[in-house]
Amino acid sequence: LSEDPHLLKAFKHGEDIHILTASSIFEVPIEEVTAKQRAQAKTVNFAVIYGQQPFGLSQVLGIDVKTASAFIE
Repeated sequence: LSEDPHLLKAFKHGEDIHILTASSIFEVPIEEVTAKQRAQAKTVNFAVIYGQQPFGLSQVLGIDVKTASAFIE
């Protein structure tokens, strides 16, 4: 629905969206994404889809609001 070119490319090539998100938000190469980072990225992906605000995401992930806001952006 978002027509995001990165997401469309990933879906087209059967890539793991949550690993790609983790790589982006944690600034690590795809092959270095940990299971914990992937799980957090998955939470971020669904938070964005469902309109969760930075405060709510910060509570779920146990991070500060500023970091949660940056993840959403």
